[in-house]
This record gives sequence, structure tokens and C-alpha cells, in this order.
Amino acid sequence: IPFGIRIAAAVLCGIFLLSFVIIEGCVVSHMHDKGEDGLDYIVVLGAQMRQNGPSVVLQYRLDEAIKYLNDNPDTICIVSGGQGYNEPCTEAQGMAEYLEKKGVPKVRILMETESTTTAQNISRIARLTVIWDRSSSPCGSIKLFVGSYSLRMFGSGCPR
Repeated sequence: IPFGIRIAAAVLCGIFLLSFVIIEGCVVSHMHDKGEDGLDYIVVLGAQMRQNGPSVVLQYRLDEAIKYLNDNPDTICIVSGGQGYNEPCTEAQGMAEYLEKKGVPKVRILMETESTTTAQNISRIARLTVIWDRSSSPCGSIKLFVGSYSLRMFGSGCPR
């Protein structure tokens, strides 16, 4: 292999490795962040629903959402997810039932039952929160529960 190609390959590998380390560092450094209190909404994205209830991953998301909801009684939980070909019900319906069984009042749970991809989840939630938001504004503060971390979706710079 010519010397120039070996140098180019080494540089590209170095750039890839450096990028990977930086990105992973950012993810790991925020893995245990806690959500800020007093949000208008939290969103739990769906995952596999089984005959006997949510999958382990989805149950973990829901349990984290329950903790947040217990600490923030004015926050509404949006559960989002459609029905896969191998699921007994929509992910949103299954999540709502789980939350209710764990003591979350039905009036604090909103369902988005049509999305089958994360992009659809976020797009539909963004549109629907305008309808649901008490201030008729898409600027309600929302946090997205996607696993062991959560992401701020909306709310920065929006007037209250």
C-alpha cells in the first residue's frame, strides 16, 4: 500500500476515533442528569409492548416518568407510540394502562397512538401540544424520556 494512502487512512481513523470519544463523553457526562422541576409536559416514547405489559426498556422509561410525575403534580404525561404488527395494542394505550395501574390519574395522561417512528412521535407531539397546552402556545416546556436520560424538546426562549 502506498505511503500516502496509509497516512490518509491513519488520519481518517484518528478523526473517527477522536469524534467517537468526544460524542461518547458528552453522552456519558449527562447520563445521570435529573430533569428540571415544573415542566408542563413529559413525553415517554414507546417501545415494544408484550402480551403481559411493557418490555423491560419501556417499563424503565415509564417508572422514571412516574417518579417525575409524583414529584411534579401539575405535569402532564404524553405517551406516544402506535401499534406494531406483533403488539397486542398501541404502545400509547399500553403505557397509559401501566401508568394508571401505578397510580397516575387518567387526567394527567395524554395519548398519541398513531406514530410508528421517532420522527413521527416528535412531529405529532409538537403539533398536538399546541392543542393541549393551557396557554394555546407551542412553547410549553416539554422533556422527552428516551431511556436513562432525557432531552429538552421545547421551551427555550418562549414567553410565559
